[in-house]
Amino acid sequence: KILKFGDIYQSQSASASNTLFGDLQMPEIMPPKIAPCPKWQLVEQLDFEKEVTGMFISGHPLDNFKFELNHYQFMPISDFNEIKNAVGQIPPTRTFRFGGLVIDGQHRLTKTGKNFGILHLEDFSGKTEFMLWSEDYARYSHYLEKGMTLMIEGGFKQRFKTDQYEFKIHRICLLETVKTLLTKQLVIDLEPTSLNEEWIRFMEDNIRQHPGSTSLKFSLNDPEQKHKVSLYTMEKGFNMNDDMISFLHRHPDCKSTVVLS
Repeated sequence: KILKFGDIYQSQSASASNTLFGDLQMPEIMPPKIAPCPKWQLVEQLDFEKEVTGMFISGHPLDNFKFELNHYQFMPISDFNEIKNAVGQIPPTRTFRFGGLVIDGQHRLTKTGKNFGILHLEDFSGKTEFMLWSEDYARYSHYLEKGMTLMIEGGFKQRFKTDQYEFKIHRICLLETVKTLLTKQLVIDLEPTSLNEEWIRFMEDNIRQHPGSTSLKFSLNDPEQKHKVSLYTMEKGFNMNDDMISFLHRHPDCKSTVVLS
């Protein structure tokens, strides 16, 4: 309707300018009424922004995972690329963990007809790609979908009878599940003056609403008296959750540390 309205308006404007009677009044065109539509979710809006402009404008799909990226020992992709591209150096024998957005996923066939995939991952620092061969492709091919947010763990291993190394994926999961899978204990450091009724009520409600096996530790520090008291949850644990993350974000005076399982 909007395109049709634009075509009619331009056509009548051109007709009026080409007539011998320039002041001729053209009939008024009623603009179309745009029907109300629901507001897009942020993820959907970001997808359209990326599709139309080639960039994210209103935010980034990883904005909701900054707590995970900062507290769960994720390596920036830019640092990983430096290690991967270092020619002639033996890569460290350790497990690497990445969190990022799938910007492309490709399903391909080898010359012998075997399936393999290429997963392109991006975080705030850069982008890289991971190869999925044989069993890895069969296990993780459903993650080769553009727009997914993933955690990838893996390490370098030496190729058979060569001095070259390749990156071997050990695990892939959704980034939103990381806080539940990897949180062994949440440690909160704060001063006694930060405690109030709202703070205590939230902790009680959150632990009751999200029961689980993650333990909780409070470290109360009094800098004036130089006293420190640690309090632990002994019987009841909880599952790390978005409400807890939002609460900690609203209280920057509380320092949080995640002990990984």
